[in-house]
Amino acid sequence: MFHTCEISTCDSPTLITCVCCNKSLCREHFVEHDYLLRPKLNELTKQINKIFDQFESLDMKTIMSDSLKKIDEWL
Repeated sequence: MFHTCEISTCDSPTLITCVCCNKSLCREHFVEHDYLLRPKLNELTKQINKIFDQFESLDMKTIMSDSLKKIDEWL
């Protein structure tokens, strides 16, 4: 027993389930789906890497020191 592609106009058997959206697709529609999603995923990866780099560049000792000074001033 096989399942058919989730594209309503397609009767082909499911080949794979997309890990991003959980759709079960045939080979043809998965390739198309991948082609459409890849630019979005690439952009998301760039954004994640940029945020990661920002976290990496933080100096936690300075942040803690500045924060403690502000608390002392507030008290």
